Amino acid sequence: MVTQQTRTLISYDDSSPTSKRDLHLADQLTNYLHRENVKVDICGYDSTGPVNDTYQWLIVIYTPSARRSQVFHTVNDTLSNVVERKMRGVLLVTAKPSEIPPEWTTIRVYNAGKPAEEQRVFESIVEGMHYVKTPFAESKGWARQLKQSQRRSLITPAYAIVLALLIILVGGGSIFAYFNPGLLPDLTPILSKPSSTSMTATALARGRHTPTSTVASTTTPGIADDGQQLYKDITQVKPTIVGFQPDKLHWDVSQANGGIVGCELTNDTYHASSVQSGQYTPCLAEASNWKNFAYQIKLAITGYARGIIFRDDAEGNYYRFSVTNSADGKDNFAVRYCQKSACQENKLTDGQSLEAGSVQVNPGQAVTLTVIAQGSKISLYTNGQPVGKTLVVDGSQDEKINIPPVAGKIGVYAAMLNATTGPTNVTCTDLKVWILK
Repeated sequence: MVTQQTRTLISYDDSSPTSKRDLHLADQLTNYLHRENVKVDICGYDSTGPVNDTYQWLIVIYTPSARRSQVFHTVNDTLSNVVERKMRGVLLVTAKPSEIPPEWTTIRVYNAGKPAEEQRVFESIVEGMHYVKTPFAESKGWARQLKQSQRRSLITPAYAIVLALLIILVGGGSIFAYFNPGLLPDLTPILSKPSSTSMTATALARGRHTPTSTVASTTTPGIADDGQQLYKDITQVKPTIVGFQPDKLHWDVSQANGGIVGCELTNDTYHASSVQSGQYTPCLAEASNWKNFAYQIKLAITGYARGIIFRDDAEGNYYRFSVTNSADGKDNFAVRYCQKSACQENKLTDGQSLEAGSVQVNPGQAVTLTVIAQGSKISLYTNGQPVGKTLVVDGSQDEKINIPPVAGKIGVYAAMLNATTGPTNVTCTDLKVWILK
């Protein structure tokens, strides 16, 4: 772990179609930092405005385009904040050898030119995050908490000794990670050990610090038997991604038969349409790629069925979760798994049925669909309520359902039954994604 409550902004070059490698680097680094309990936001160069005191780190996936964009000014402002100890630092990551602006020669640069080097680079970045000065505002707040705790006589002698040493180090500008005294574990066993000249108070604190809570956008509750509690645990915290973010997620734009738009993004509303009887139109976020996540979206409909797609591995394997309207009020949900060539024609009956049942929704109102996928377990929800049972797709629940949990794209789809029900149009809003460990 780096530190609790560390928040980082990653900026990447989104100015040209050739920037997919930079987007990939940004996404992979984001996922790695999430696993290290670091809260991460991501944006393109020209969307990187002034960095306020919300962030401790700014990481730039550097290309020469940075000098001509808003991020150039943001980096310069951030360097001033670092000097004033309002932030911890700025880092540069390059996908290929690049000449760094002379104004930035003091910034540490990491070269991730080859995919095989990414892991090593990410590890080095996290390691470097350990050895920085604590922003002055955080140091003062921490010291204030300590004094309040001491006045309440809640600190044992063992805690008082270690915390006093840490306060001295903060005042002297020593290098160590940020700590919340309320989260310090029992250090008495450490203090009872023989002393060593190499065992400094800083090393003791860093080596034994064990956070008891997680960062909002990377919270990862374990799969629980209570699907409602699992839903609450995950969705009550801030999502990792909000909105369709076309520059980052690259949603499909296509036409259905007869020149009618099949997939279209207008502002922050996405549309999916199906005009072919017995078929569905898939619309995907081509740059999404997650294995463990919660994906939620609101779908309004005219027509037969609406649904979401997840874990699409671009090899023809994916899940789809749908809600079907019925004139007699007997609405249904269904989950199917498409494998390789089984769903090439996008027929409603294609794919392996994993779960199906009744669900009550108002056809005149939008329905919010949510899927929580962690490893081999998948939980499904309509309007925040669990539907069906938690799917276990490793063969232990049903030997006929043995599906490797792989990363893949997310998406939506519209489905048309026949000429009687007519074409289906689905309007998608309120997209949220929580990236889980």
